[in-house]
Amino acid sequence: MRKILVMVVVVLVTAAVGNAAVNLLNNSSFESHADDGYGREMPTGFGLWTEGWNWNYIPNTEVVTLDARTGSASFQIDDSQGIGGAAVALTYTLGQLPVGYYHVGGWFKGDGTGGTVGVDMFAPDWSSWYWGGGTSLAGISADTWTYAGFDFQVTDPAVQFNFVVKGTAATPAFLVDDVIAVPEPVSLSLLALGALLLRRRK
Repeated sequence: MRKILVMVVVVLVTAAVGNAAVNLLNNSSFESHADDGYGREMPTGFGLWTEGWNWNYIPNTEVVTLDARTGSASFQIDDSQGIGGAAVALTYTLGQLPVGYYHVGGWFKGDGTGGTVGVDMFAPDWSSWYWGGGTSLAGISADTWTYAGFDFQVTDPAVQFNFVVKGTAATPAFLVDDVIAVPEPVSLSLLALGALLLRRRK
């Protein structure tokens, strides 16, 4: 019994220390930099770019300095015109990740009315991205920042993972800031503890 208690303490301490994990994204609280007017040419340190269903129309997708949760700016996505079926996405490349559990999410502001913003993963590449069981927000507050995030599991370390924030066609403008992607050491540690206890019972 004493050995089990020692294992529990070690696992919990490891989890607590691991919870200070560094954000996997290079820069998730935006600074003000020039772009090409469509948000396509962002500094590579952000690990982001935008895409749309209609490349000829990606309106008002840019870093803005009018409002930010932290830092000097936030990222704005606006498809309120909905021309040509365009839908705008802001994508963060995470690349290959070790097997385990992770959490991704971000803080959002909207206009307080319609439109839906989705937060999701896609993998392994651009040809197969989808709404993969993440989360979404509708009618986001215009006054306060609202957090949306979810957990996901990596079972194949060879897969290239990407995190996407997407507005459906005709979504009013919304802002995103302080995007995170972090390992979940608590989940991993508890799973490891469970495996140890099962092994002892055998």
